[in-house]
This record gives sequence, structure tokens and C-alpha cells, in this order.
Amino acid sequence: MNHRSGVWGVLGQMGLAVAAASCAAPLIRLTETAPLTIAFWRVLLAAGGAWLIMAVAKPSCSQTRSPGAVTWLAGMFLGLHFWAWITSLQFTSVANSVLLVATQPVWAALLGRLFVKEKVPLTGWIGIGVAFAGCLLTVEVSGIQLQGDLLALLGAVLAAVYLVLGRGQRKTLGLLPYVTHLYTAAACTLALLVLLTHEPWTANQTGDWWILIALAAIPTAIGHSIYNKLLKVAPAYIVATGITAEPIGASLLALWWLGEAPPQQTLLAAPIVLTGIFLVGWSLRRETK
Repeated sequence: MNHRSGVWGVLGQMGLAVAAASCAAPLIRLTETAPLTIAFWRVLLAAGGAWLIMAVAKPSCSQTRSPGAVTWLAGMFLGLHFWAWITSLQFTSVANSVLLVATQPVWAALLGRLFVKEKVPLTGWIGIGVAFAGCLLTVEVSGIQLQGDLLALLGAVLAAVYLVLGRGQRKTLGLLPYVTHLYTAAACTLALLVLLTHEPWTANQTGDWWILIALAAIPTAIGHSIYNKLLKVAPAYIVATGITAEPIGASLLALWWLGEAPPQQTLLAAPIVLTGIFLVGWSLRRETK
């Protein structure tokens, strides 16, 4: 395979991952099930499917070591990310929620700088400032929407922790063992939260089960798994900048499926936030040279 076909292959996989992940928010808005229950079944079904595939593919599955505590810790933060972000959709628009949770590369850059002393290039710092400026334009200062916006931002921070923790795991772990243990840890974390909060264990209505299956199969098993796959074969900045397309895809699907148009302030702030995220992701290209 020549270099050009390899690049197009990566871009094709990125496009599929973005399209799959963009379905999550509109699908969640179609359900009447509690957010924590949605998050639990989303990762539990994905984990169950991954364990089944790994059982069948075990003879040909190669890995240099077994997933350890860091993978399970990353999975815990992934589960908490799903809880915070899915809950945010009860209080704010799809466009706002997906735009704010898409700032995770910004938080990942900051966390990497603070805790593992990773260098952030000047372009990255400019991108961080631009993204935060756009977020200030998006977030409401009062009312119920503020709660949803803050939960979406919390979801972005939790996702960034999961990315920072798992950044080195894919270097020595095969994709299937990694995502299997990752989703299992997320499911265990969410099961504990359901138990502690006394939330219902099952969907509210029969139709919601089909949506939960779709959430596990499309944005999780396809979208998140392809993102994790690309971390091993593509530069990190390509994966990070690819996320900027998710708010656009999710907003278009919400308009099509739900008739929900993005709020005016989100339309004004989105180009600023997405530009900031893009700059942060693009600044990572120097790490791969």
C-alpha cells in the first residue's frame, strides 16, 4: 500500500468514526430512559459484544501484555464521561452539548501539560484561548441550560482524563483487548452508580431498547473503537482534529430527526470553538515528525 492510499484509508476511517459518533446525541434525545441507565446499557452492550468477538478471535489475537490498572482507570473515566454528557442533554440543546463536549482535546492538552509535563506549542496555547473564548459565548450564565452546559464541559474534562490515561496503552495493546477491558470498566463504574443512586436498571419502554442497542453498536462499537484504532496508525493530531466535525454532524441530525435548530448563540460561537479545537489538534503534529 502506497502512502497516498494509506492517507485516504485513514481519512475514510475517520469519516466513518465521526458519522457514527454524531448519531449519539440525537438517538439519546429520542429515548425516555434515565441518563445513567442509558450510559450503563450503552457500554454494557458494547462490552458484551467485544467479549464475544474476542472469544471467537482469541487464537489470532496478538498482544504484548494484558490490560492493566491504567486501562481500567481509563475505562472508569470513560463511564463517568458518558454519565455527565448524556445527562447534559436533558438540560441543554444537542448543538450546545456536543459542541462543549468536543472541547476534550483542549482539556487533554492542559492535563498533559499539568500532570505529565507534555509541551504545548504556541499554536496549541492560542487554540486553547480561542476555544475557551468561544465557550464563554455559548454557555448561559443562568437558568436550567447552565446546568446542561456545565455537565457537557464536565464530560469533556472526564473524556480528556480518559484520553491522557489511555494514550500509552494502545502502543502495547491490541485494539480488541484494549476496548474490551475499557468498555467493561466503564460498565462496572456505571453499574455502581446505578446501584448507589437507585436509578432504574431497565429502559422505560420497549422502543428504547432498540435505541440502546443502536447506541452500543454505532457510536460506541464503531465510533469510539475506530478512534482508538486510529491512535495506533495515525498521527494524534488527525484524531484530535477529526472531533471538530462531530458537533456539525450531530446538529444536522438533530435538525433532521428532531426538528431542533441550534440556538443563535451556539451558531455564533461554534466557528470560534471549532477553530480553537482545530488549532490544538494541529499543534500536535510536531510530536509525530
